[in-house]
Amino acid sequence: YSQWSRTSGPEGVSISTLASIDGIIYAGTQVEGLYASTDDGLTWTAVNAGIETLEVTSVVSQPGHLFAGTFGGGVYRSTDGGQTWMPPSNAGDLAVTAMVVHGPYLFAGTVDEGVYRSSDGGETWVQKLSGFTSIQAMCLSGDTIFATTYGYTYGTADDGETWFYVDALEGAAIFSFYCRDSLVLAGGVNSIYKSTDYGSSFTTID
Repeated sequence: YSQWSRTSGPEGVSISTLASIDGIIYAGTQVEGLYASTDDGLTWTAVNAGIETLEVTSVVSQPGHLFAGTFGGGVYRSTDGGQTWMPPSNAGDLAVTAMVVHGPYLFAGTVDEGVYRSSDGGETWVQKLSGFTSIQAMCLSGDTIFATTYGYTYGTADDGETWFYVDALEGAAIFSFYCRDSLVLAGGVNSIYKSTDYGSSFTTID
């Protein structure tokens, strides 16, 4: 019997991503950039100073850094909790769709250009999965990073140096992931796939 009520914003725009980081909820929108809420979504404030590409598709963090992936402007980074943002030094035209963090590395899935990795806090980027691959969603379970395209899911256990196919998800159109410890939930068009062993095997939830 959960009850839902509308917040005070952001109103009139589509939300691409939601993230809760250090007690602040971030909402990336399709046309108005990034909003933040410090009162559990009751009120929202735009935090776009320095962001020129206002379609924000993903928000993640590392200690001392906040990152906003944009659709066509690469990954912006902030060192003051989102009050101001800096663009990347390279790969500033990437259409970012998803991001994950693993230790010192930041990964960004893109449209048509696979997965990029940064080891210097988002300042510079190197392509680690290529081949005109459009990434729909990404997730981290244990030390394995999953990146899905339409019909195929890739995995890497060495921070993007080598990739393998996730055979159990071949042919599945996965659009979203949820990972927590050994649990992996993959949301597809007609099914939800579940793994309790860090993605080594999957079963279908009807």
